[in-house]
Amino acid sequence: PSDVPYFVYTDSCCDPDDNTYPWRWRAPRVARDYAKKQYEVFTNATKILTHSQWAKEAIIKVHGINEDKIITVGSGPILDPISERVDFKEKENIVLFVGGDFHRKGVDILRKSLDKVIKQIPDVRYVVIGNDSDKLKLEPHPSFELLGPIFDKNKLIEYYRKSKVFVLASRFEPLGHVLWEAMSFSTPVIVAQAGGMPE
Repeated sequence: PSDVPYFVYTDSCCDPDDNTYPWRWRAPRVARDYAKKQYEVFTNATKILTHSQWAKEAIIKVHGINEDKIITVGSGPILDPISERVDFKEKENIVLFVGGDFHRKGVDILRKSLDKVIKQIPDVRYVVIGNDSDKLKLEPHPSFELLGPIFDKNKLIEYYRKSKVFVLASRFEPLGHVLWEAMSFSTPVIVAQAGGMPE
């Protein structure tokens, strides 16, 4: 109801003209309907809180919302960060990915990079954790491990701890909690120039 004050906390907004936006909104009518509903929610909100400056700028550009109404507050990891620093020398030559929507998040791009990387680092292992809802046809390789989803928090933490680098090559990505998670376990991240990730 319009007489109840509310705040919105969001990582992005629907831009019907952005062809990198996730596949489920690519049907023009669906994207326009979604953007219209989002505009109503944003317009009636008391304040809009965003994960990134990129999200704030997208809301201003797409919906014409006054910038004074939008506050960038950031985000953080979903997993509890550890209190001690992980010694980089203890890490293995693992390139880690955690996520779903494999096409949007560039797992096919990640797979292609293995052929070049393995020439420089023969013992490298690519570990991909998550659900391949897109059913990507990825060329098999003994150093490219598709583990599927991992629901055991401790097992997931162990992969973050021992991986030398985390890669998110997304075509569209508002920001990604997994980046904060990787960094909280002293794992450097490599990201695509998409959405709020460069921030």
